[in-house]
Amino acid sequence: MLGISVLNLILEEMERLGAVATGIERIAKLNRRVHTVFIRAMEEVRAAVNIA
Repeated sequence: MLGISVLNLILEEMERLGAVATGIERIAKLNRRVHTVFIRAMEEVRAAVNIA
């Protein structure tokens, strides 16, 4: 699926930042990116289901 592979890097960075309790603004930004990728992936799945 489009963009799913990028989630691993984003989630790893969020985990590192969370472990040291810093970078809250960066974590929030990364969370928004995860959300965007998730929404796109869900749209792709829904479109694939509707086509099948």
